[in-house]
Amino acid sequence: MSRLTAGQKAEPGNWNRNVLFNDYHLDRDQIITVADFDPGSNLTLQQYTGIKRVGGSEVKLGGYTFSFAGGAIIYEIDTDGEFTKVDADSISSDDDFIAFVLFKSGEITHLFVQQTH
Repeated sequence: MSRLTAGQKAEPGNWNRNVLFNDYHLDRDQIITVADFDPGSNLTLQQYTGIKRVGGSEVKLGGYTFSFAGGAIIYEIDTDGEFTKVDADSISSDDDFIAFVLFKSGEITHLFVQQTH
């Protein structure tokens, strides 16, 4: 387990990937001041630009087609930062939207689609 503290400077080369935080700590103003994560986690978070719904069980991200795992969790994030849970059949398609994806065994388990306009 590793810890990132507010104001801490990361060593060069240590932050070349996205990470998922396992836990966090808030100060009295509800600002995250410390976040814990597991650098050895086998979960992979990827980012793609451009999303197109191919079918109920597949989506094209950045030119690559991926399948959803059973029970995949999907959220769209609008330009105001509001999260809305959606089904695979209702994912918005757009060349500029940004997709953050968690994979397990080559399938999408979590998809967050950030609308850019």
